[in-house]
Amino acid sequence: MPRKRSRLLVAGMLLCLLGGFNWSVLRQEQLRRGGAEVLLELAPRDPRALLLGDYMELRYLLQQDVADALEQTRRNDMPSDIMVILLVRADNTAVFARLDDGAPLAENELRLRCRLRNFGVRVAAKAFYFQEGHAALYEKARYGELRVGEDGASLLVFLRDASLQRILPRDY
Repeated sequence: MPRKRSRLLVAGMLLCLLGGFNWSVLRQEQLRRGGAEVLLELAPRDPRALLLGDYMELRYLLQQDVADALEQTRRNDMPSDIMVILLVRADNTAVFARLDDGAPLAENELRLRCRLRNFGVRVAAKAFYFQEGHAALYEKARYGELRVGEDGASLLVFLRDASLQRILPRDY
């Protein structure tokens, strides 16, 4: 009897684990398809990390704006996640407007969730992975294209160049 119970427990735990994983994938896919398109300007960054494979480390200009705003309101009980308000321009580029104070959003504003970590503000994905041999293609990246949900969650989907064109490999 105890052996059967432990097998059922293991099977139940596996189902919960797989269900949670599938739920996470479904949420990301819904965000990718239905989230608001926002372009965040990239700050100078390491164009490639050779030791860790083919990817580009990303930083966003927005990070410094958020850090400056937080410096003025720094408290000991600061939550690890905060919401910021972005002003979205007609070309979908977005800039920092203010920290979220709960006020209603204007038509051209949206909320973006940021995370506070020991080493500063994390705005969105901090790396963009690409196929081996495509590093030169992505060196011209100037914007990260994000999908942002109503809850402020974000997903990096593409990189864009200075003229706001998606950077895509030829075989895409």
